[in-house]
Amino acid sequence: MGAIAGELLFEKDKHVNPALLDKMIDVMAHRGPDAKKIWIKNNIGLAGRRWRINDNTSAGDQPLFNEDQTIAVLCDGEIYNHKTLRALLIERGHRFASHSDAEVIAHCYEEYGKDQFLKKLNGMFGLAVVDIKNGLVILARDRFGLKPLCYRLSGSGLSFASEIKGVVANRAFPLEIDRLALNLFFMREIIPAPYTIYKGIRKLCSGECLILNLATHNHQVLKYWCHDFRPDYSKSVSDWEALTRELLPAAINKQIDTDISVGTFLSGGIDSGAIAAITAKKYKDSNITINVGFEDKSVDESAAAAITARYIKSRHFEVKVSVDNSDILSKLVDCYDEPFGDSSSIPSYYGGLAAGQHVKAVLTGDGGDSVFAGYYGLKKIKLMGSFFLPNIIRPIFKSFNNKNNSIQKLSLPRWLMLASLPDHIFNPVRESVLSTKWRLKRDDILATYSHMENAFDDLPALSAFLAITFDSHMPDQFLTKMDRSTAAFSVENRSPLLECDLTESLFKMPRELLYQDGVNRYLMRKVLKDDLPSEIFSLPKHGFHVPMEAWGKSIWRKKLNMLFQEEPQLSDFIDLTQADKWNGPLVWNVLFFAQWFSSNKGRLT
Repeated sequence: MGAIAGELLFEKDKHVNPALLDKMIDVMAHRGPDAKKIWIKNNIGLAGRRWRINDNTSAGDQPLFNEDQTIAVLCDGEIYNHKTLRALLIERGHRFASHSDAEVIAHCYEEYGKDQFLKKLNGMFGLAVVDIKNGLVILARDRFGLKPLCYRLSGSGLSFASEIKGVVANRAFPLEIDRLALNLFFMREIIPAPYTIYKGIRKLCSGECLILNLATHNHQVLKYWCHDFRPDYSKSVSDWEALTRELLPAAINKQIDTDISVGTFLSGGIDSGAIAAITAKKYKDSNITINVGFEDKSVDESAAAAITARYIKSRHFEVKVSVDNSDILSKLVDCYDEPFGDSSSIPSYYGGLAAGQHVKAVLTGDGGDSVFAGYYGLKKIKLMGSFFLPNIIRPIFKSFNNKNNSIQKLSLPRWLMLASLPDHIFNPVRESVLSTKWRLKRDDILATYSHMENAFDDLPALSAFLAITFDSHMPDQFLTKMDRSTAAFSVENRSPLLECDLTESLFKMPRELLYQDGVNRYLMRKVLKDDLPSEIFSLPKHGFHVPMEAWGKSIWRKKLNMLFQEEPQLSDFIDLTQADKWNGPLVWNVLFFAQWFSSNKGRLT
């Protein structure tokens, strides 16, 4: 894990300001507390901070280079197949100066070129490659978006950093709120890539790279990786079971193949339980599990987690979340750098805090519900696959007024129905939160999904739904949440259920094979039946939620009223006339934006 930052100027006779680069990387010191390195060559400035994990010497500090220092690399993350790649590259004549996994990237680029090297990497990363000799810069984000990377292109050059705060530290440009991003936030509860709350600052999407020519100033943003969700019907149920038995422990073992202390977030469910159980087999004497529970028993799963912990004999730690911590909001704003409305960021933050007291890296069950379709039952699958109106009929339903929300939803094309947006798209209260000055038309917001329009037409309904989940919801919400909440405490978050070899095989599993007799996760349950206590398999799925309505009506509403009194400018953005109709999640969304604005108003123009 680490933080990366860079400043690359188009004019060769200009020099990068070392003080600026130092500030850009130091605001992200939490991501890499062990070491810092800054390298400047005229108009190219690169900086990195890191946990010394794969190479605990200064030889692994970044940026790293190839043999003749014509290729420079920065990487936040881990390359899990670096040993295999290193051996292959050494056979082909490459010479390494460190044991760092990141150095492999420079030699992969040198060996396979800009069009192929990213496809060789199995890992999680936000990376930058600078081909100094040819004047090329490549920024890339891993296939799932496990690690972040944002950037700003201007007439003078390129700035990039792991987190938005790193780019914002460059105060040479004005900061303005992006109107589309703000509208997306109140529809989506998060701001999806490629947008950020600031005009001109962009995030890379998952599986995406930016290629910039420093000489011509030309750039392109490309999708270098697309997941294949087309079902493979050539295998039997027993074939898929054997494959799952092989790939699941292999994926987990790849991510605990390290000398540092590793723990597991244990929610009480099957996904995190599987990871903890398999990890326990390798770390029999030092297996650590961490559970985040709630004082509100209706959303608390700590008892189930304790059952699993006792079964696998882990050193188990619990932390309880209550609504009483009044300063949590400002801490979350500092974590995310922009409005982030998923309220499960609260327990995630406390999980990161607890993990930071015991381990350097933590494994999570992120991705399990999507890889194994854990949330979705047979009835919903059939419904998703059957009820889509022909294109010629949809405009009729679109003309109905906002009171007929359920009828208006029928106007949506298949790809938007599957994008899991209807609940918010036609919610008149949510649509009216922003003042008319800042509010955009619904169609302008939905246009940001246009890239999905024909992408999944040939897939069955549930496969298409999962493909859309991995396009947007997974990287922008779930993975962003876990990255920020752990990185804030200098803990590396790893997601074994999103390991490339595992997912690229299981994504092709026919969705109906995941269910037998109405039971979801059928194969996973079968594979894990001897590794987890039997009662875990019969417990209902809660998810990682806070008691939204209770908190929204109490401390959140009180805090929101206080912020509006302190910051009259908030009324320029938010229409309070329907505030009494806001539910708990919407109160939290408005509150997060209000706190973000209060914390950043001095920077905005």
